Amino acid sequence: MNTAVELAPHDEQVAERISRYVRRTDKDPKALARFLVNTLHGVRVLARAGVDRAVLDDSVRTALEVLR
Repeated sequence: MNTAVELAPHDEQVAERISRYVRRTDKDPKALARFLVNTLHGVRVLARAGVDRAVLDDSVRTALEVLR
């Protein structure tokens, strides 16, 4: 998400992809951004704590499903 936010103003392709997604979803973009930031921070903390890779993969997979 950070990459998308940083690149969107400078990369037309990234900006278009983000814009297309926001237009086609019924989810609140601010709430979704907060969810993704929290998920990213949580995964980082868990990874540093040595949590099993399968647990991290489950968290990431679930977050990606929310985006669909």
